[in-house]
Amino acid sequence: MSSAAGRLTRADRLDSGSSRTRLAAGSGTSSAGNAQSSFDFDLYAPTRRCLELLLPRLTRGSVIAFDELNSPEFPGETLALMETIGLSRYAIRRSPLNPLVAYLVIDG
Repeated sequence: MSSAAGRLTRADRLDSGSSRTRLAAGSGTSSAGNAQSSFDFDLYAPTRRCLELLLPRLTRGSVIAFDELNSPEFPGETLALMETIGLSRYAIRRSPLNPLVAYLVIDG
């Protein structure tokens, strides 16, 4: 679990069935912001947990990209984004090459 100070510990893990994603030890212990993050989980639980850990580190101009936003086959990324950041807070921009690839820029 995360410590009270919001820092990640080696025990921070995100589980989704047999899929397991481990955050790098020490990532998140810096007070520096995060400029760019890409999400390719396709699943709700790991996407939501990473968004929750990322939110305090977002700065103006940070970019968050998703590989399958608004996908009927994999609704997890969309649900996690809706519940953590919301869909109306920032403009969601789409790739002209693939309608599922989308990103948002934190603008304030």
